[in-house]
Amino acid sequence: MTEKNILDLLKNDFWGGMAGLWDLTLYAVMVWLMISPLLVLILYRLMKPVIRNVAESNGLPHSLKSLFTS
Repeated sequence: MTEKNILDLLKNDFWGGMAGLWDLTLYAVMVWLMISPLLVLILYRLMKPVIRNVAESNGLPHSLKSLFTS
């Protein structure tokens, strides 16, 4: 949906357009809620070795080292 389409939709039927945009927003939030746990897990697995190397080279504060070096 482009900006022009959205504006035309709102000009022709404001409340119908708002309902459509609300539905679109809810779908986007639901997709993010389904995808984000997988993305967090993937990023954690990819970044843990990098952060561990930084922690072992004294690049992280002591309070954070225990999170990544165990």
